Amino acid sequence: MRTFIAIPLDDVVHKELAGLQDRLRSSGADVKWVDPSNIHLTLKFLGKIDEEGLEKIRAALPKALRGHKPFTIHLAGVGAFPKLSHARVIWVGVDEGCDELKGLAASVAEAMEEIGFEKEKRPFSPHLTLGRVRSAKNNAQLVSCAEKDKDFTSKDSVPVKRIILFQSTLTPKGPTYKPLCDLTL
Repeated sequence: MRTFIAIPLDDVVHKELAGLQDRLRSSGADVKWVDPSNIHLTLKFLGKIDEEGLEKIRAALPKALRGHKPFTIHLAGVGAFPKLSHARVIWVGVDEGCDELKGLAASVAEAMEEIGFEKEKRPFSPHLTLGRVRSAKNNAQLVSCAEKDKDFTSKDSVPVKRIILFQSTLTPKGPTYKPLCDLTL
């Protein structure tokens, strides 16, 4: 099964991000938009695991959370990887709670490395993926729309109280996510 560890979001945030996606979608760019209800903040992508791996992860995650308390983040800014003019991924960033997020992600990564998962080569960059660009169609319009929303900020802070180990199943209509393990901070 294909898995990842993430921070879930509530419905209010999903609706706010859906509105942002609609504004960006008006560009007519060739983007595969993430279903708003599936938007989350990934801490660690694990890839394919088996039942034995699942049990190791379930045992390791509580250790990763030791010393971490609930906190809040605030979403701000629209950007792209590697950069807006040559976007592959359109995202929303985080402007408050970054230190806590980075600390949590580092603890999760360390715990996963101890049970055999490879350490990520890139530094952790807190973001929420809104969509993946499929081609350069209407790229200038997408850049223009993103520039208009570059100062996007969420209305409220987002509570971070739990992390979830998700199973991701790829389907023709997009991925479906099933919680396998839900832990509170």
